[in-house]
Amino acid sequence: MSSPAQAVATKAAARKASPRSAMKDLRGLIPYLSRYKGGITLGLLILTAMGVVGNVLPLVIGAIIDSLSGHPVPLQQTSGLAGPLVHLLMPFYQPSDRHTLLVLCVMLVGIVTLKGVLSFLTRSIIIGVSRDIEFDMRNDLLARLLALEPEFYVRNRTGELMSRCTNDLNAVRMVLGPGIMYSATTVVTMALAIVLMVKLSPILTLWVMLPVPVVAWAVRHFGKVIHSLYESIQASLASLSAKAQENLTGVRVIRAYRQEEAEMQSFGELNREYVGRNIKLIRTWSLFMPALTGLIGITFLIILWQGGRLVIQGQISLGALIAFNSYLGLLVWPMIALGWVTNIFQRGAASMGRLNYILQAEPKIDDREARDVRDDGIEIDGEIEFRNLTFAFPTPRNGNGAKRDGQ
Repeated sequence: MSSPAQAVATKAAARKASPRSAMKDLRGLIPYLSRYKGGITLGLLILTAMGVVGNVLPLVIGAIIDSLSGHPVPLQQTSGLAGPLVHLLMPFYQPSDRHTLLVLCVMLVGIVTLKGVLSFLTRSIIIGVSRDIEFDMRNDLLARLLALEPEFYVRNRTGELMSRCTNDLNAVRMVLGPGIMYSATTVVTMALAIVLMVKLSPILTLWVMLPVPVVAWAVRHFGKVIHSLYESIQASLASLSAKAQENLTGVRVIRAYRQEEAEMQSFGELNREYVGRNIKLIRTWSLFMPALTGLIGITFLIILWQGGRLVIQGQISLGALIAFNSYLGLLVWPMIALGWVTNIFQRGAASMGRLNYILQAEPKIDDREARDVRDDGIEIDGEIEFRNLTFAFPTPRNGNGAKRDGQ
């Protein structure tokens, strides 16, 4: 059972752990990321290659459509910007030609296969690095907890510390793995897709850009709300874990004073508080994702409306419209991932702030240097001898002995 003083100390610790800035808390990950910069760099390079390969796919699909429809130039538009680009990629193109269709279909299968292989390598490398960093952080947390004085454990309940070292650490790992991977995927895919969309049709690209300010505002607004809610959820989970740990270790005292009903009621209140805070987060998240999906659907309708009009007027080919629509499809996942990544980073930032409370705690007596045993390759010669040695506890008195050289 926790005393009022412990409860006050826990609340103070939670306030200290609550960060003012998400980026400020996540800076604590920089030393860990620098240890694995080689793996992260390799993973991001493969991810970039995957983005480039994936962005060629809509061009091939559009060229297949134009070849089937007998269009003399694939993905043609009135400004003539797309023609040279596609001719560079497909110099063999001939309208309504069986050999052209066969080559394009083989290219399609090859691109999809290569993209799958690159995706596997990206996930394997980046997710693997996140697990390695998680392992390092667990070791650092354990080393810090072993170095702290008993007073630290009086001010902080065991269950709360356990929650920080398990649930919060897992949230930080999500930032290092899926967070970094999907953020980079979003940036690479969107940048390349928008450039190629401009090449296909600048007018349609302007229509696609209309919802972007609304999406940016929604991400910023909901990101702040999610960060605040997740901080409160983690604090509530820590209190719940601490309460369970205290009741299990003090079960004999609870039974001796017949406090079972009171403790069950107190534990139930913490449970209801935890569930209520999670429901608030789910409600916020359930508003954010449908709004984002709705904006994406509206964008597709605009492209079908305006793009169909341009095809009828002969300003772009049908293949160009299909390719443009495919690029918009490529942007759907990054836009959805943008919302998910926002949630991951806000959760991770809140959790990193709680982990920093442990990692940045300094023991009042720092004897780490004295405890370090170093082997500098220096051999010490000599003998140690003691005479008339007597201990305070019962042992043989007036003992003599010696440690000879080489022993």
